[in-house]
Parts: sequence; C-alpha cells; structure tokens
Amino acid sequence: MKLSSSKTAKLRIATARDLFEALNSEQLGVRLSMLAAICKAPDKALSYGRHEGRDLVEELAAQLERAGDPDLRRALAATLAVFQDQRALKALAGAFLASRDMQEIMACAQRLAVEPGPDYTDRFISCLRSDENPLQARA
Repeated sequence: MKLSSSKTAKLRIATARDLFEALNSEQLGVRLSMLAAICKAPDKALSYGRHEGRDLVEELAAQLERAGDPDLRRALAATLAVFQDQRALKALAGAFLASRDMQEIMACAQRLAVEPGPDYTDRFISCLRSDENPLQARA
C-alpha cells in the first residue's frame, strides 16, 4: 500500500507495524490519508495481519472510541463502514448513539441501515421514540 500527497511524504506500508504506525501518526493528514487508502483497499489492509495482538478492525474501533477530532472521527467511521465485521458494526452503533456530529452520525447510520436483523433497526426506532437523541432521530 502506498500513500502520498503534497502535504505528506510517501509512506510505504510493508508490514502491519508500518500500517499501525501510520494510523497512530501525530500528523492528522497522515492518518486521514491512510484511512482513505484503507477504504479503497480494505482487503489489502486486512492482509497485513495483527500488530501487538490487535487487528485492523480492533484498532480502528478503539481509535473511534477515543478520538476527539471531528474529521478523524468521521474518517474512522467511514473506514469501519467498509468492513463486514460485527466488531465494526458494534463500534459504529456506539458512535451513532454517542456522537453529536451529524456527519459522523450519518456515516454510521448509512452503514447500520443496510445491516439485516433487528439489533440495529431497534436502535434506530428507539432514537425516533426518544427526545434524548434528536440528531440520531434525524439520521
């Protein structure tokens, strides 16, 4: 996986360690660019495997839970949405209910809305019936 832009040096991702280091970079641009690259080639990103006992979906979910920057949270939600993984869905459901950012809520809702089964449908319905989550009800 290659990453390059006018603001960041070329990154060459050859191992899971390289991938995780880029995802944890202090430079927001590097992180956002890496998330965009993962969205374009999720299977390739997953193929790097685990790093320090954590796989890519676990890392993205953990980052979404603790991230404060709205742009980063939106990108993390959009990236998790490309994975067919229950852990990604769980992270998106949590972000959907906790967020106060409409773009993040929409990214989560769009992915959760196509998931079959009552679990996520029930969450949407409960938001419609409650005044506690007005942004979620709009989604």
